Amino acid sequence: MAETMVIDGGFGELRLAVLDDGRLRDLYYFRDDRPSLMGAVFLARVIRAAPAHDGAFLDLDGARQGFLKVRRGSMPAEGSSLLVEVRADSAGDKLAICIAKSGAVPELRAPALVSAPTPPWSAILNDHPAAAIIADGADLAALIRRHAPGCDIAIHRSAAGAFEDFAIESAIAALTAPALALPGGGALRLAETPALTAIDVDLGAAEGRGRHAALGLNRAAAGEIARQLRLRRIAGLIVIDFLKMDRAGQEEITGILKNALKADPTPTEIGRFSRFGLLELRRPRGRRPLLEELTTSAAPHFSAETVGYAALRAARRVADRDHGAVVVRAHPAVIAWLDAGPAARFTRLLTLAAEESWATDRLEVYTARP
Repeated sequence: MAETMVIDGGFGELRLAVLDDGRLRDLYYFRDDRPSLMGAVFLARVIRAAPAHDGAFLDLDGARQGFLKVRRGSMPAEGSSLLVEVRADSAGDKLAICIAKSGAVPELRAPALVSAPTPPWSAILNDHPAAAIIADGADLAALIRRHAPGCDIAIHRSAAGAFEDFAIESAIAALTAPALALPGGGALRLAETPALTAIDVDLGAAEGRGRHAALGLNRAAAGEIARQLRLRRIAGLIVIDFLKMDRAGQEEITGILKNALKADPTPTEIGRFSRFGLLELRRPRGRRPLLEELTTSAAPHFSAETVGYAALRAARRVADRDHGAVVVRAHPAVIAWLDAGPAARFTRLLTLAAEESWATDRLEVYTARP
């Protein structure tokens, strides 16, 4: 297994992709306006004990709250102070998950921040010591070396950018597609909801309708499901509707899933097939789900923020290639996001044009001709 880490950044955003033999396996976004708290240490104040949930609600710093998982016999008293470390960022309406931390309590008045986290992407670099690292530009390579001085970094130089050249952009675009194609003509359909994630294996245009055809497609689906769970950082309850198969087939598919998930750092609890042919899985929450970072809650298309960052990256490439003012045409929500401040980071004249009839993820960037 050959690991490659491809990193690009600019305009307040850093993107890090981990490729496994050239195929996208992990994808991380780090944005200045949405910093991660993972690894931060707080002197927190207990707001309220919640024995029914095996934990307590915390005031971390007067502005942010967290949840401490504790055993019932060691429930902290309300109003007390304790040292905690953030292990999982907040996601949606879920608070940041904290663990109690041993050590001397600093002379601070709770609630207060004790130590800020290191750049979260530097921890990912340390987790992959054998990976080849490719940085999109010399400035980014210098930034990485400051936080990971022992890393051997190759600098990627091209007009299209590293994410385009390594087919990462197309893999990102596929995340919002209604279905994922499987070898042989079938498809996977994923629907993430607040309560659970439903995954349906669709025979579609796959050849054959017999038991062997269904089992073959289920085998391909099991491996791809394991990959998508990791890539999308799906957590909580997951319900999979495989194509109909007998008990022996169910046991085989369960084994394929278990084997495919062995290398996933997020532990997955795999249940048994129900009498209706459904398989339940459960995964603990860690980082925010990828689609929650990139899309709107109203529909599975990229958010104005995500498209805005893409516009700035495209504008930089156009400016490097051509002279003159750079024009960005996009949905009004994207233009409003750019106009609110991020566009000021661009060193060249940037003309913003709102297109009322466009979809949120449609974008055009070009140089204005005199």
